[in-house]
Amino acid sequence: MRVNRQVPESINLDEFKSSLNAIENTLGKKWLENNKGNHPVKRLWSRKDYLASIELFVLGKAIERINTIENQIWIKDFKRQIKSQKDSNIQGAAYEAISYSMYSPEKHSVALSEPNQPGYDFKVTFDGLDVHVSCKKLQASDKEKQLKKLFLDLNDKLEKEFEARKITGVHVFLYSEVCVVSFDIETITNEIFEMIKASRPLGSSCGYNIILKSLSCDQTGFDLSNNKISYQLNLACKFANDEQTRFENLFRNATKNIKKHSPKQSLNHFNAIMIGLPSNVSIHTAKSWLENRFVGNASEITFVLLTRCIPATNIKNNTTINSVEVAIVFNPIANAAVVEFGKNKNMFLLTTPVGVVSCNESKNVVMSETGEQLDLSEFYAFQKGRFCYQHINGPIEFNFNSIPGIEQEVLVDPERKGKYMAISHITPTEHAFELL
Repeated sequence: MRVNRQVPESINLDEFKSSLNAIENTLGKKWLENNKGNHPVKRLWSRKDYLASIELFVLGKAIERINTIENQIWIKDFKRQIKSQKDSNIQGAAYEAISYSMYSPEKHSVALSEPNQPGYDFKVTFDGLDVHVSCKKLQASDKEKQLKKLFLDLNDKLEKEFEARKITGVHVFLYSEVCVVSFDIETITNEIFEMIKASRPLGSSCGYNIILKSLSCDQTGFDLSNNKISYQLNLACKFANDEQTRFENLFRNATKNIKKHSPKQSLNHFNAIMIGLPSNVSIHTAKSWLENRFVGNASEITFVLLTRCIPATNIKNNTTINSVEVAIVFNPIANAAVVEFGKNKNMFLLTTPVGVVSCNESKNVVMSETGEQLDLSEFYAFQKGRFCYQHINGPIEFNFNSIPGIEQEVLVDPERKGKYMAISHITPTEHAFELL
C-alpha cells in the first residue's frame, strides 16, 4: 500500500500501513472512498494531514487488536454502528473500541461483552480482580455545533471581505463571559470594519467583546505578504448552563444501568464508568461536575475513569502529538473497604499506539489585550485563519510553525526576478480530533 499522507515520525510506516489495511478490510474500500454524506470516518480517510493520520492509526490499531475469531459478532456490530449516519452510534462504537485497546495486554486480560449487553461493554481482569467497564462518550452539544457553524460562516465572510477590501494582517478576537451561541454575522462584520477604519482596537457587538491586533512575522528574512491577505479569527464563549446537565444525565443513566445489570462490587469485583470528554471539556471541569453526583444508583460504582484525547502541541520542538489525558475519580459512597483497596492498588496500565497517556492536563489559553493568559477550560473556543509570508532577503529557510486551524503559505523568488512561487504545507481542517 502506497501512503500518500503526512505520517508523524513517531509512527512506524509499516505499522501505519497495517492499521490502514485493518480499517479498509473491516469497513471496505468502496465505502470509505464514497464521499456521500458528512461521515467522520470518511472525512478522515479523505484527509491527508497528520492529525487524520494519527486518528486512523489509533482506530486501525484498535481494530487489529479486537479482530479475533472470538470477537467476530462484536466486529459485525461495530461495522454496523460505524456505517450508520447517527453521530452517537459512530462516536460510541469508536470510543468503545479505542478504550478496549488502551488496556495493555501485558498487564490485563480484556474481554468484550456481547453487543448490546446491558450494564457494561468489556471486562478487565488482572491480579484476581474483575472490573466491568461501561464506556460512555460525551459528544459535543447542539449549542457548541451551532456556534461552531456560525463561527465558520463568520470566518468565510471575513476572509472574503478582507480579500475584497485588500486588508491584511488583522487578528480578530471575539470574547464573551456569558453564553452567546447566536449572533448576526452582518452586524459583527460591520463593527469589525468600522473598528479597522477608525483604528479602534476595542469594540463590542451582539454580546461579544471584540479585540483587534496586528499580525507579524517573527522569522528572519520574511514578512507578511503584501500580495495575499493574512488574518486570524478567534472566538471564545462561556459554556451553556446545560453542558453540566448533559454530563450528569449521561453519568446518571450509566449508573442506573450498571446497578441493574452488573454484580455488586467487592474486593474481587469493581464496577467502573469510562467517560470520554469532548475537547472543549477539561478533566478538571468534569471532575467538578462529578462532585455530589454519587448518589442513589451510583452506590454500585467503584470509580469513574475520565479521558480526553486532544492534539497537544509542544512549542519547544514544534511537534503535535496525541495526548490522552486521564483521571480516576473514586466513589465516596461506595463500599469503603473496596475503595480503599482500589486506591492502594496499581490498577491499570493504559497505553496508546502514538502519543502519551498522562494524568497531567494541557491548557487551552489565549492572550488577552493586556498580555494576560485567559483560561478557556470552560469555554467554547475556535480558531481559523491564513498566514501568507513573503521572502524579503537572506537565506530561504522557513519553519512552518504548528498553529491550530491556521493555513500557512510562503512566497519565494529564488531567482530574484519578481516571479514568486508559493510553498505551503498540509494543514488540518481544525486542531481537534474527529473520533478520539
